[in-house]
Amino acid sequence: MPGATPCPSIPAAWLFVITGRTRDDVEEALNSDIAKSFALNISAEMWARHGVQHPLGEGFSGAQDLIPQTLDEHTVLSYTARVPVSLLKEAVLTGTPDDVIEQAAHWRDHGVRYIVVFNISTLQPSLRKGLATSIPLAMILRGPKKL
Repeated sequence: MPGATPCPSIPAAWLFVITGRTRDDVEEALNSDIAKSFALNISAEMWARHGVQHPLGEGFSGAQDLIPQTLDEHTVLSYTARVPVSLLKEAVLTGTPDDVIEQAAHWRDHGVRYIVVFNISTLQPSLRKGLATSIPLAMILRGPKKL
């Protein structure tokens, strides 16, 4: 539009988070099949950095290539058995609120100025622990303002 002022570009990132009250709770969540199924959204390139081939092929580029309706439960569970926790820890901000805020600071230090947090902490077998992540998540959402 003529005369319109262009919006400045703000470096932003959409980051997934798995948090919990304790590091043990987070580790338990990360080792669950449901959390590991999230790793199917991660590119084959990132899987390779952890010494594992992506079960959907070397050319798999990420979530945009995933067609979930083509995967049955047995297949997904066989794929999750291949997921190293280190892969999730690279792809997702993980840990207690302090851990996650520290990881967010790393992104800030590399130029990100706006983070959209996508909470996947409820992806775990314990409903009680999944719901209990709301308090640590609230702490995380308030934390970056202090950075």
